[in-house]
Amino acid sequence: MVLLQSTPYIILATIVYIVWLLKKPKRQISYVGRMIFLAGCVVLAGYYLLPLPLDTLAFETFMDPLLPMNEVIRINPIVTIMEKQHYLSEYFANLYPIFGGAALIGFSTDLIPNKPLAVKKHLLISFLIPFGIFVFHACFKLISGYMWKQADSGQIIWFILFYFLGYGVCCLAEKVRHGIIARNDEE
Repeated sequence: MVLLQSTPYIILATIVYIVWLLKKPKRQISYVGRMIFLAGCVVLAGYYLLPLPLDTLAFETFMDPLLPMNEVIRINPIVTIMEKQHYLSEYFANLYPIFGGAALIGFSTDLIPNKPLAVKKHLLISFLIPFGIFVFHACFKLISGYMWKQADSGQIIWFILFYFLGYGVCCLAEKVRHGIIARNDEE
């Protein structure tokens, strides 16, 4: 059996949100921030974990155990893109979920806690999430011999870039909000 829909991830995110509601935040924006964060997590889970093979028959259908390691783990995807120019549109078309999920997570990470996080923590978060997924898929191939998803170091770079794009939009929105509040106080 193969799971092709992200419905279980949506249900899991809903359960996490309901449990999260039990711990009331000090800021009202945290409710919205939590929803945006979980939406980003659902988008990334759908990209990195679907299709999800749930039994041995599904693994045998989806996997090629004889695929060489250099096709499974791409350390420098830019070289591959430059060698195959026709591959460029396909490469970026597959990355749209990373772009959206990373931007949503980057936008919402500062909205969840009671006070904004330091930039160093944002850098750590933006690196650990895609690096952890990269290591997971690489280790899965090494341990099982099957390739579930390709481990691509370029995805780490794209995730960091779009995480900070979302974070920048959040900072800009916060500055605009503070400017509007200050202007209203003056009047």
